Amino acid sequence: MKKKEGREEGPVGGYMARFLLGIFIMAAIFSGLLLAIDHLGLVSPAGYDGETSPPAIERFEADPAEIRPGESSILSWKVSGVGLAANVSIEPGIGPVAPEGEFALLPEETTTYTISAVNFAGRAEANVTVRVQRVE
Repeated sequence: MKKKEGREEGPVGGYMARFLLGIFIMAAIFSGLLLAIDHLGLVSPAGYDGETSPPAIERFEADPAEIRPGESSILSWKVSGVGLAANVSIEPGIGPVAPEGEFALLPEETTTYTISAVNFAGRAEANVTVRVQRVE
């Protein structure tokens, strides 16, 4: 019996060649599918949520805006035009927040809080001051 040159014979060599060929074909099909999805715009770039206008701060207020030492104030806000790709935060001392919410404050001194919202289209900021009356 003559051995064919350049080809492995036997069950292991034949199965391995078919397996590798199958992997190659599946990779080619998958790559083509990804290119088609990208070309058709069916998937957005990572983090992009489709917003085309900058965020808008609809409401950012403190109630009450003036307090006595030891009293609290409620900070409330609502930001529109933000989605998955947005970053909304309040400083000083609060950090990242949801696009809408409330936060109880107990400032020891008059403090100005700044809310900032950022998306792919731009940035918006607003300020509110909580005044703490001086005790005399």
